[in-house]
Amino acid sequence: MLWPVQDKYILLAWFSALLLSSLVRFGLFVRYWKIKPEGEALLAWEKPYFLTLLASSLIWGLGVVIILPRDSELQQVVIYLFLLGMSGGAISVYSAHRTMLLATIGSILLPIATWFLFKGTVISTALSLGTLLFLVTTIRAGQVLSATMDRSFRLGYELEDARVAAEQRALKYSLTGLNNRRAFYRHGQAMLEEAGRASRQLAMIISDVDYFKN
Repeated sequence: MLWPVQDKYILLAWFSALLLSSLVRFGLFVRYWKIKPEGEALLAWEKPYFLTLLASSLIWGLGVVIILPRDSELQQVVIYLFLLGMSGGAISVYSAHRTMLLATIGSILLPIATWFLFKGTVISTALSLGTLLFLVTTIRAGQVLSATMDRSFRLGYELEDARVAAEQRALKYSLTGLNNRRAFYRHGQAMLEEAGRASRQLAMIISDVDYFKN
C-alpha cells in the first residue's frame, strides 16, 4: 500500500528489519520444539521469547512512524487500524502474561499515538486519545483475563489432585496402603486381557498371613 507513496529504500530497510526479527523468532521456536523443555526448564525460555517479541513489536511500532506517509490522512488511518488489529490479536495470545501483553501493545501503539498527538490536527488528536483509551481498557482486560486464567489453572490442578486422591482411596486399604479387592479385579481384568492378546499364561500366588494385624 505504501510502495507508490514512500521511498523504496526506507520501505525495504524496514521490511528487512522485520524479516530478520521474524527469522530470529522462527529459529527460537525451532530450537524450542527440538529441545521440548519440561518443568522448570521452561522458564529459561521466557526471557529470549519476550526479548524477541519486544524487538519485533518495536520494529512495527517505531518503524511504522518512520514509513508513515506525511500527506495522506487516509493511509495514516488505515495503517493505524492495522496496528490496532495487531494489538487486539495480542490480547488473545498474551493475556496470560500481563507484562508481555502490555509491552507488546505499548510498543506497537504508543509511537504512532505520540506521533498523532504532536501532529495536532483534530483527527490525529482524536486517534491519539482513542489509542490511550484502548491501552487503559487493555490493562483492565489483561488484569481480568490473567486472574481468570490463573484461577482456571489452579482449579484444574486441584481437581486433578482430588481425582487422583479419590481413586487412591477407592483402590487401597487405608490401614495398610495395599491394593484392595476392587483394585484386584480392575488390574486382574486388564492383565487377563493383555495375556489373551499376547497368548501368554498368567500365574497367581495366594498368601494367607496369620496374625496379620499384629
